[in-house]
Amino acid sequence: MCTLTPAPLLLWAWRLRTTRANPPTLAYTEDTPKAIFFQSGPYRFVRHPFYSAYLLFWLATALADPGLVGALLLLAPVAVYFAAARHEEAKFARSDCAAGYQLYRPQAGMFLPRLFRR
Repeated sequence: MCTLTPAPLLLWAWRLRTTRANPPTLAYTEDTPKAIFFQSGPYRFVRHPFYSAYLLFWLATALADPGLVGALLLLAPVAVYFAAARHEEAKFARSDCAAGYQLYRPQAGMFLPRLFRR
């Protein structure tokens, strides 16, 4: 059994608990972000913890099948989640909270925590 298996579920649940009162919109929607964005809970460490949780799952899957299939099962979701995250960040860049989000970006990694904050 892979030891990473509970990590995606725990991160996903932490993200859900953090955003329960004000859930974010779905990926690829064209809505304008609200005047605030999350900076607490897992958002202190990563800007997209929802995608990070999914990527941890796919990483565990790739480790369970260390071959071409496992690599493809990891690389395909990385591409999809990276594109979705870039789309969401572009929406923040066009919103009223663009300046605040620009200050936040160096503090938290996209999918992985920053070891050294700027």
